[in-house]
Amino acid sequence: MKLHPDISPNAAGGEQLGQISIFLATVTIIFFVVSACWAIGSKTETRFYLCLCLIVVVQTFLIFHFGG
Repeated sequence: MKLHPDISPNAAGGEQLGQISIFLATVTIIFFVVSACWAIGSKTETRFYLCLCLIVVVQTFLIFHFGG
């Protein structure tokens, strides 16, 4: 920061971006596991929970692919 005072801390280090990426990946994995368990346990809503898992995984992939 002392070498480049005109650059914001986010652009200089990128630590916050890394922490947000790890948090997003962790939340996605937890949501996927919970939704997959609900899909396995549900007799009537299996397709809904599997589609929900797919949407969340694709959304996260697109954020990682185009966001950084």
